[in-house]
Formats: sequence, C-alpha cells, structure tokens
Amino acid sequence: INDLAQTCYNEVLPLAKVKKINFKTDLIATQNKIIYADKIELKRVIINLLGNAIAHTFENGEVIISTSVQQGNCVLSVSDTGVGIPRSDIPKLFKRFSQGTSDRRSASTGLGLYLSMQIMEAHNGKIWLESDVKEGSCFSIMIPTEKLQEITKEKV
Repeated sequence: INDLAQTCYNEVLPLAKVKKINFKTDLIATQNKIIYADKIELKRVIINLLGNAIAHTFENGEVIISTSVQQGNCVLSVSDTGVGIPRSDIPKLFKRFSQGTSDRRSASTGLGLYLSMQIMEAHNGKIWLESDVKEGSCFSIMIPTEKLQEITKEKV
C-alpha cells in the first residue's frame, strides 16, 4: 500500500508545487503491509482524491496522504486544509454527476467520487468523507482485513 500511495504522491506533486501547497505523506503505520487488490483501480481512486484535495486547497495550504490500520483494515486518507464541504452536500457527493457543493459550479464531470465509490465497493471496501466548511476535508478509503497482510521475510 505504501508503494502505491508514494507513486500517487509523486504523480501529483508537481500540481501541489504549482499551487505552493505543503504536500506530505504519513505512511509509517502501514510500513510492512501489503494489500491484494486491483492496483490500477485503487490508483485511480487515490489520484482522484489527491487531485480534488489539491484543486480545492488554497496556496500555502496543506494536503496529507496517510495510512493506518483500524480494526485490521487498511485505511488510506487524504486530508486537506481547503474550502471544506457543507454537511448538507456530503450525501450528494458520491452520486453520479454530482459536482460538489451547491455553492459553486465545477468544470468537472461529477463522476470521480461516484466511480471511486464503485471501485471501493467492488473491493468490499468503503469510502467516506469528514468535512467542515473553511476547515478542510478528509476523504478516506478502507480496504478490508482479508486483503491486508504483513510482509514477512523468510530466513535463508
């Protein structure tokens, strides 16, 4: 999971640099963990979450991609200090063609979070959001326990 998270981080780092965003990783909790999942599809989800976070975070703001293990499940979170999302809009975000908040229109298709949810459900996982207006957002994905294993080194 860390290799995939780091790859995604590296791919969107130039976007964060252009906006002068403090972009960090915190991947220590899953240092020796591997997951069994569709790498291309999970990468699509992570890149979408990172791209959204960068797009909605102001100059000199912060975006962090972090991982943890909660109740044996792998959780990857993307948190930002961006504009935040009104609580009333959160249920709409994962619907097809939703373009974010009712406050303003976006140039996006409104499919990114919907497709991310579909990908996570196909992996028996979850995606969710915690957010407050003007306080930023934290999107998280959970990959179930059965897909998570410890890396072991065999003795020679």
